[in-house]
Amino acid sequence: MAEAEPLESRSPGLLRAIGVSRSYEGVAALVDVDLELGRQEVVGLIGPNGAGKTTLVNVITGFDFPTAGSVELEGREITRWSPQRCGRAGLARTFQHGHAFKGLTVRENVEVAALGVGASGRDARSRASLLLEALGLVGRADEQAVSLPHGDERKLGVARALATEPRFVLMD
Repeated sequence: MAEAEPLESRSPGLLRAIGVSRSYEGVAALVDVDLELGRQEVVGLIGPNGAGKTTLVNVITGFDFPTAGSVELEGREITRWSPQRCGRAGLARTFQHGHAFKGLTVRENVEVAALGVGASGRDARSRASLLLEALGLVGRADEQAVSLPHGDERKLGVARALATEPRFVLMD
């Protein structure tokens, strides 16, 4: 039987957290967390409130930085990258609570996400139309995003993440 390939050499197509710890004023939110996700792999992270799930998503996507450890996206160290740079590199995320642009419509929110990763205006409009249809938001496309009920707000978050055409999506 062949020996398993070491983790260090299996970086293509992987998102990895390696020994990630995060403390806030001496309180440990994450302690030595290792996580490896492959493209098109669906993984659920469960735990009680306060277990560090959102903190881990924040660290992986650049919204927070670890106290120790590192994050790699397809073999590249991204530990201290900004959320914008992570997004352009193919890493998207949703939020527990809507982070929609308040003055924009549902459609415009999806278009802005696509534009943020370099899509042309035409491509952004096309992506928005396809995603709003797929997620059942066409009827709300011209409504202000802040007026959405919670379920549709979550769908908008998914549409915004997918509009960036990411390689990985983390849903909080």
